[in-house]
Amino acid sequence: MELTITIPEALYKRAEWLAEVMKQPIDAVIAEALTAALPEIDAPIENLTDAQVLALAESKMPAEQSERMSALSLKEKTSGLLAEERQELDDLLNAYSLGQLRKGQAMVEAKRRGLSPNLVA
Repeated sequence: MELTITIPEALYKRAEWLAEVMKQPIDAVIAEALTAALPEIDAPIENLTDAQVLALAESKMPAEQSERMSALSLKEKTSGLLAEERQELDDLLNAYSLGQLRKGQAMVEAKRRGLSPNLVA
């Protein structure tokens, strides 16, 4: 698929430099970066097994990621973040939001299947 986008010149220069270093076309480097940055669309909840639905309904963000997110949030409020830290915090917040969305969907599916009476949709 072909797509035309406008990006800041500094970002283009970074991608161009990386393409040279990796000896790859710039479009391949940008596509790889987008693939890494955008979450996969997971299988529909209704296609998961009962065990998978329950595991997802009970899932939590890994403690290390949660602690890092909290630390970055506190630093943001107290002294501000560097650009890299801002990006890391954004990535962690996005991962948390996506995880909570999937967890909620799994809780609804578990309740629909009658898998766990303790889950509230």
